[in-house]
Amino acid sequence: MSMSRLDQLIYIPLANVESRIAILKAALTKSAVVKDVDMGYVGSVTEGFSGADLTKICQRAFILATKESIEKKRQLIHPTTTTSGERQPVAEIHRDHFEEALKFARRSGSDNDRNNDRVVDPLGDLIEEEEQQ
Repeated sequence: MSMSRLDQLIYIPLANVESRIAILKAALTKSAVVKDVDMGYVGSVTEGFSGADLTKICQRAFILATKESIEKKRQLIHPTTTTSGERQPVAEIHRDHFEEALKFARRSGSDNDRNNDRVVDPLGDLIEEEEQQ
């Protein structure tokens, strides 16, 4: 019997807090993130999120920061009212961008997926049954 790529289903568990923080940092390597962003907090409130889910959070935070930056640049070109102490018009990701992104964050897996703690190998089970006969 030959094996193809789809003969096994392998469960890969979701990341723990430290791994989620590492995933978030990796997703943001090319983005400007200010120091007030607590990645430990973001990692702790995203339990049960996959790497793809975490990447979506980072992407949404980046989009929010970019939109804010564009709006600030428009205000500099066509000022209406200005206040001192405003952020510079650079697409930097701040804590409030993550807070807003987290409001829309959803886990992609089910509770059953998160509770699965074993590797499923249907072909291996079939071979074991044949060997026992």
